[in-house]
Amino acid sequence: MTYSLQKAKKHVQQEYATVGMLEDLQNFFKTLEYIFSKPFHGAYQVYLTYDKKRKTGQHATQTKIFPQPSTTEALRSKLKYEIEFYRFIQQRFYAVLHHINEQVVASS
Repeated sequence: MTYSLQKAKKHVQQEYATVGMLEDLQNFFKTLEYIFSKPFHGAYQVYLTYDKKRKTGQHATQTKIFPQPSTTEALRSKLKYEIEFYRFIQQRFYAVLHHINEQVVASS
């Protein structure tokens, strides 16, 4: 692991309460509402309203072209540190989400 990657991971751990995942925006808004309840109150509901409009298909890609396996492998090789950082963020996000879910269940 490079010094820069270690430093980035440490910075995230020390400076950020949570970092969201774009592919799981719904749970990110739930997380924001739980951690920062005043400024993000209602954010989850706003997201759900927007998401319903988005899922109507007006913005969907009609024809997806997938890369060849050799292209994917070349990118994985060149972006190995970025992928490792992404997986670190992903793991951290789901750990925070799991903790929040446990708190919600315990307080019910």
